[in-house]
Amino acid sequence: MSTTTEFLHEHVYPNLDAVSAELLAHLNPRNGKGGSNSYYSLDCPHCQKAGRAYYYPGTSSIVCNRKNADCPSTSIWDAVEVHYSSNKDIFNALCEAANVEPPGREDNISDEQRTRLKLKKVIIAICQKAHKEHQPAMDYLAGRNFKPEEIQHLGYGYYPSHGYIKEQLLKASMDIKIAQEWGLIPGNPDKFWGMNGRFVGFWEQPDGSIRLWGRLMREPKGREPKYLFAEGMNKSRPYRWQKTYKKMPILVEGTLDADSLQLMGYPGFGVGQYCINVEQAKFLLSQQIYEVIHFADADNAGLEGAIKSIRNCEPLGITVYVVFVAPQYEDADKMRQRGQQDKMKEFIDSAVIAGEFLAYRVLDTLQATESGKLSNEQYAHIYQDAILLRSTMTGASALAFDGVFIRYGITAFNPEAEAMKLQATLLQANLDPTLVSRVVRDRFGIELDVVSMNELERASR
Repeated sequence: MSTTTEFLHEHVYPNLDAVSAELLAHLNPRNGKGGSNSYYSLDCPHCQKAGRAYYYPGTSSIVCNRKNADCPSTSIWDAVEVHYSSNKDIFNALCEAANVEPPGREDNISDEQRTRLKLKKVIIAICQKAHKEHQPAMDYLAGRNFKPEEIQHLGYGYYPSHGYIKEQLLKASMDIKIAQEWGLIPGNPDKFWGMNGRFVGFWEQPDGSIRLWGRLMREPKGREPKYLFAEGMNKSRPYRWQKTYKKMPILVEGTLDADSLQLMGYPGFGVGQYCINVEQAKFLLSQQIYEVIHFADADNAGLEGAIKSIRNCEPLGITVYVVFVAPQYEDADKMRQRGQQDKMKEFIDSAVIAGEFLAYRVLDTLQATESGKLSNEQYAHIYQDAILLRSTMTGASALAFDGVFIRYGITAFNPEAEAMKLQATLLQANLDPTLVSRVVRDRFGIELDVVSMNELERASR
């Protein structure tokens, strides 16, 4: 067995869900029985019979269930080969999808970078070991209907205390200053440390480091936060981010909700607050993501979050679709716990494009005003805000808005004018002119001359 093959079988395949990573989309994968993604049925790559093969995440092959034919299994490597032109590209894609560092990269990096890579692996191992040894933490996740294999797949850990974590880091000869820089332990040992006693997950940072998020395993006391994010956390790269190809990414507030969506077979990613913020929108754009689903609770905070996500994404050329979870279903994590995968599919399938969502909000407000439930001033505020948002929307959202709200005489969509408006917005956000040109072309099919804001300023002097 070659070194590469050994590495794949020892490190990559056990951590890989090739369906969630969109590597097997060409085989039309479907969730297994009961809506679970503990395994998938898909088209057999060998005999090409629809739905005859199955794949278990964490394994290295696809097996056909044909009983009357000699149909060999297909390795994951061979199955994804169709997407790539070289073995190097296949190998790197599999490593990236499994969130595993390919061997050899550390040979070309500095000592400081090597130290940081080692710290990343060590802190995860320390917290995961502590979790397995702390029965209340295991019982807590079991009580939330996480199966042992799901806990292992998600890589959750436990943070006993900052003293314990520091002790274990020192035993592993880790750089304590870097650990403090990452917010893994406090700089002042006497400082109150809210991460103590929480079960934790790991949020990949844009610079390759990680930050912890932690959740209480009991009810909060006073103003104690249920969720806690490590100091210095940069949320611009959404939690659990992996680029999707044929499915729209679903952005949700909570980390547990994101993990629950992924366990139910959806590309769910966490934003860590009630809306998609501007930096996250810019990150999505850099990943060539032009459509997203904002997944929210059906309450006032969820409504405000949806509107804020629209405000932050649509002017950059990202069309937002909105999904609200009815109050009785609470959130994605509760729905996973209750086995409500079918209802989750209904919610996802009912996603409403931003323009339609805002137009119906105006119409609902108008009806409430006419019935005396809202004042004319309240209606005027919501109406004006929606009209202002409509002027910054993508073409698709604006057309949807107009389709619902044509009675108000909103002007028809003008592709060239909208393309120029998008170009100006992106340049004002200091995005690279080459990226701006590509986004405008992809969105509207229009080529516009693009210059940087600095060039425009110089030309105006």
